[in-house]
Amino acid sequence: MGQVPHFAGGGTAGPVTRHNRRVTIGSWLAEGDRALAAGKWDEAREAFERALDDGAPGAALMGLGDALWWLGRTEESLERLEEAFLAYRREADLAGAANAAILLSMVNKANYGNVAVAQGWVRRARRLVEEAGVDSAIGWVHAIEGYVSGDVKAAVGCYEQALVAARDRGDLDLELCALSGKGRALVSQGYVAEGLALIDEAMAGTSGGEWQRFGTVAFTGCDMLVACERVNDLDRAIQWCDGLRRIIANHGSPFHYVQCRMIYGSLLFRQGDWASAEQELRAAAEAGAAAPALHGYALARLAEIEARRGRFSEAIALVESCGDLEAALPRALTALAEGNPERAVALLERRRGKIEDAGAVQVPVLLVEANLARADRDGAARAASELAELAQVSGETWVRGAADLAKGRLALAGGDDVGAVRWLEAACEAFVQARSPFEEAQARRWLAEALGERQGAMAAEEARTALLAFERLGAAPEADATARLLRRLGGGGRPVPRVDGALTEREREVLRLIREGLSNPEIARRLYISRKTASRHVSNVLAKLDLPNRAAAAAHAARLFGD
Repeated sequence: MGQVPHFAGGGTAGPVTRHNRRVTIGSWLAEGDRALAAGKWDEAREAFERALDDGAPGAALMGLGDALWWLGRTEESLERLEEAFLAYRREADLAGAANAAILLSMVNKANYGNVAVAQGWVRRARRLVEEAGVDSAIGWVHAIEGYVSGDVKAAVGCYEQALVAARDRGDLDLELCALSGKGRALVSQGYVAEGLALIDEAMAGTSGGEWQRFGTVAFTGCDMLVACERVNDLDRAIQWCDGLRRIIANHGSPFHYVQCRMIYGSLLFRQGDWASAEQELRAAAEAGAAAPALHGYALARLAEIEARRGRFSEAIALVESCGDLEAALPRALTALAEGNPERAVALLERRRGKIEDAGAVQVPVLLVEANLARADRDGAARAASELAELAQVSGETWVRGAADLAKGRLALAGGDDVGAVRWLEAACEAFVQARSPFEEAQARRWLAEALGERQGAMAAEEARTALLAFERLGAAPEADATARLLRRLGGGGRPVPRVDGALTEREREVLRLIREGLSNPEIARRLYISRKTASRHVSNVLAKLDLPNRAAAAAHAARLFGD
């Protein structure tokens, strides 16, 4: 993620005068280093290019590759870093070559998802560090070994070694990166409280300015966002992002722009603001040239939203260019909708345990559904047991809700309606606490099934509540299934006009104000937002509801809200 500290022997060259020129190689390299330290990426690029022109390939290429990464010119950055590695080798500068190898490992993992390549480069870095005897570098080797490891348990051990090295040498940048990395790895293993505590400590040091290089902000901030996405902790992500907003605004990179918007969009999706989530994910996908690996992930999450809305052809089109693992969830949802649970199971089993992200927990969730759809209760029970183990280890409310929902569905499939009601009520409570309206509505729908005709009035009320939630979200397949259940329970049809655009809560506020006859400037003043933002909200409302004008929107609001 850029800017690992230079090791002894692998940094800026000393001043050298050539052909009586006023500007020396050393002064340009020093100027480039100063610009990097100040986050002035264009100035750094220019300085290192001038040094390169003067014939200092190793250090100049290294600095240039670093600056280009921050500017989002990722392919060029890789080329310069590879050239720097070779140049350092020609110069017999093993420490410099190791530093270049570490940056190559990080960029290949972070921007391209090339794990094998990243692991190869960090192994090369270790060998060079050991040959050179550069004690100051081994801690960073440990940290990057943890970052690129495909085994989260092994990653924890790597970060622990990095922490020991950091504290022995007083390297605060390494300490903060190792703390956040270990925290993210622990969260991925399910040790949520312990992992988040380490991430909070790392973020406190980062936001408090204990770092010396901007790469530390990148490292710790990325770890925090990944961990928050995995445990659906939007509040924590917002709090820390607010603390880093000034740094990101002044010195961020396209990579951070893509990752921050992508993960923020994923969190919004989990918490029910699908329209805003779509905006964030589309922005991330459109800017994804700086990080092809993240580009595919953003498309996959967009496809998941489309699949939940019932737009399956659009979902499949979005993931045509994605890898099989990234595309597995939307493709599995599509297969289930098409009545092909066998294909859904095959897709999900292939993905299980292969990717460390929030979607990893969705795999056993969907495996329960897919296996029940093909009458494989044993397969569903195995997936439910996996969820129960994850819930026990993590203590995360959302995972506990998913585990309870799975137990409830298994009980219902086995004819144990009483047990199903108990587990499904627990699932509803957990999803309310986790602020996950889609999953809460799913739990209420199946609770209505379990209550059935024995408690018809209560069952109809649960189904009606679920239907309202699905309609507000725009989850058409779930809404249709719940509407059929409600009719079967004698609760009538849809209780409100269908809202196809999945209006956000803010857009619903705007719709109410349109009904009151407020103009855009008046809406802006009422909601304490800019006129431009108010205008955009009004346009979104009209587009999502397929309405021609404000008068039609006001009439629709009167029917919709009825208050």
